[in-house]
Amino acid sequence: MAAGAQVHCGSCDCMVDKDDTFTVRKADPLHGGVEQVRCKPCHALRSRITRLINSTGVEGFSELSDEQRIQLMKGSAELFGADLKKEVTEAIIKSKVERQTIAFSSGGEFEDWDVVEERYKNKPEEWASIQLNARTFTCTVRNVKMVQIPKYQSTDRKEEILQKEQKRKIEGHGDIKKTKKTKIPTPVRATLSEDNVPVNVPVGEKQLERADKIVNQLKETEINMGTLLSLAKAEEAKDYVTHVTVTKAEKAMERLQVCIAIFNTYIEKKEAPKGAFTSRLSDAKSVLNEILEVTKRIDDMLADKEEAEMVVA
Repeated sequence: MAAGAQVHCGSCDCMVDKDDTFTVRKADPLHGGVEQVRCKPCHALRSRITRLINSTGVEGFSELSDEQRIQLMKGSAELFGADLKKEVTEAIIKSKVERQTIAFSSGGEFEDWDVVEERYKNKPEEWASIQLNARTFTCTVRNVKMVQIPKYQSTDRKEEILQKEQKRKIEGHGDIKKTKKTKIPTPVRATLSEDNVPVNVPVGEKQLERADKIVNQLKETEINMGTLLSLAKAEEAKDYVTHVTVTKAEKAMERLQVCIAIFNTYIEKKEAPKGAFTSRLSDAKSVLNEILEVTKRIDDMLADKEEAEMVVA
């Protein structure tokens, strides 16, 4: 196939460049099998979903219809972690909205008793059951006893679950949690002197020890995050690690470095604006949580890259 040719991604049902796909199944001309490919975003997403299912035990993904699975793949390419888990769980719940049920109906014409008796002469048990259970009727015109042999048919119908009930299930499902918002640091209002100069207060020994531990933790995180960012910004990772994620990581690093500088100042001077020490501790915890989240996201993206390289190899 020529480079740059458009091919069909079986996961998201879109036409994509052949160069941007992975071969899921090779063509099998002998048995009529056609080549199946998956675009890079879908390939990465499918890997994340597989890891999600294996690590959390989410059940029901295999029961999604082809259409439901395509919609999930289309809408989840940029989702990770808790956001992806929420989307997958909702898709599974929604897939149960339409349940296939079978409605049976029976009917059949009345036939002459002797005709039916002749038909079942070699099936004595069935004939005995017919005589015991079948509907009979005497035709007054011909004065002939007749019997009905029922014929059954089934029709599939969709049992629609009320939208209100569906919404209740989705909102109340244990696996679905609201995504935590990044905490915005609360500005510290320092006590001012008559000359509008911030008034510092001494920082106790226990607070200094705590500040020293926080700084060490922040510095260790800074080193690890710097290494991860280098991998994420590498040329070979650009197809897997999104620009949005890299930008978020860089901003988190800037906040982390500000926290280190502020705590170093408190440790050096052994004083801080009144109320600032507690507020900065909260800021440090917030930025560490933010970096933990973005680190997990980059790790997932780089894992997708490694899996893709293994497939190619």
